[in-house]
Amino acid sequence: MVNSNSTNRNLNEKKNTAAPSDTRARIEAKKEITGVKDFSSPVTLPSFGRKGSCARFGSSHFAIYFLISFPGKYIFSDTICQFQAAFPNPTFRIGYNSPMKKGVVVNGRFQTRRVTGVERYSHEVSSRIQSNARLVRPGRPYSGIRGHFWEQFILPRLIEPGESLWSPANSGPLHFPNQVLSLHDLSVIDHPEWFSQEYALWHRFLLSRLINSVKAIITMSNFSKTRIMEYFGLQSEMIHCIPEGVDPLQFHSQPEAEISRIRRRFDLKGDFLLLVASLEPRKNIERLLDAWKRISSKLSDKTLVIAGGKYRVFKEIDTSLPVENVRWLGYVEEKDLPGLYSTAQAYILPSLYEGFGLSVLGAMACGTPVIAANSGALPEVAAESALYFDPQSVDSIAQVIEAILCDPTFREELKKRGLERSSLFSWDRTAQEIWQVLESFAA
Repeated sequence: MVNSNSTNRNLNEKKNTAAPSDTRARIEAKKEITGVKDFSSPVTLPSFGRKGSCARFGSSHFAIYFLISFPGKYIFSDTICQFQAAFPNPTFRIGYNSPMKKGVVVNGRFQTRRVTGVERYSHEVSSRIQSNARLVRPGRPYSGIRGHFWEQFILPRLIEPGESLWSPANSGPLHFPNQVLSLHDLSVIDHPEWFSQEYALWHRFLLSRLINSVKAIITMSNFSKTRIMEYFGLQSEMIHCIPEGVDPLQFHSQPEAEISRIRRRFDLKGDFLLLVASLEPRKNIERLLDAWKRISSKLSDKTLVIAGGKYRVFKEIDTSLPVENVRWLGYVEEKDLPGLYSTAQAYILPSLYEGFGLSVLGAMACGTPVIAANSGALPEVAAESALYFDPQSVDSIAQVIEAILCDPTFREELKKRGLERSSLFSWDRTAQEIWQVLESFAA
């Protein structure tokens, strides 16, 4: 065990021996004492298009395209093109969670983003394999082009020779072939109209090349596996279907005290139907609002509660419809979700497309009856434990909502089925199966 006071004192002495501008000397002094790498050299972004323009698709994404297509021209042995505009004074934290050995590195870019389904999967699995793997993440949140640049050009430099990489959140570096990619679905390929133009163009460009460079792909459902095979022409052996899980210690029926807290926290009164989803086109919220408007007079004592945030990568949806008894909660933190599920009379997921549908498992595990669209992977995940509707039909959505909210006996039956179904999914099992895949490709 190294004495921290002594280490800091020695480190300061080492730093004082170098000129203030001598960044490399300070890095070497710190490496000598602590044994931990510190990639804090300033880097500067070359100008593409108008001066200082890094946020618009015309300049920033062209820069990424160009650098990926011609990496040798702009990537040198000690620095990466002086990318200071994109990375002002960056520091990168490298967590060694296991003894120093060649093995698996986890692409930790997801840790700097707000938690939705993809990030939850990444957090749950990486936390369970951390004793065997090494997590590498940015030292600060980088969104947009900065995040992509870190992933494409900085991350590969932080991986030791002989190590393999697991990228759990739909993207990874193109020029690192010893990599396993978790690809959650092909919504950006199948429906680019649901996303911003910049996001759709970039990810279609990225995936078409990344798929052909990685050693294996992990996906969450047979629905997604089939689509990946069909679109990219891959063999079944390259794609590993490993379902997501649910944590029963977090997601379970909550006590009355927690339910009361949730009601106070969000000012929820009476019975309500719940949707937890990002406000994006594929969640089919506009048809849900139409359906609710049609039956709201019959359900005047009930409320439709929609929890979820807006994200720039998605096309905006129209939430201005004048519908009575609708509450918009905005983004809800993870710690409040179990209580919110437990408080709801029923849960609905009307998505037009889902690669898995993790919120369905969370609701079921909390004892909340589920109604869902018969699209994508939802019937595969919920099986006979949910009541389904046609997401393209407003009438079908309305009929199923009315059926679930007006029949307590049926709700109780779906609750029992949901609890049984959710018990078949475990993050521990998911992590174990993923680790078996990663271990088989580790050096």
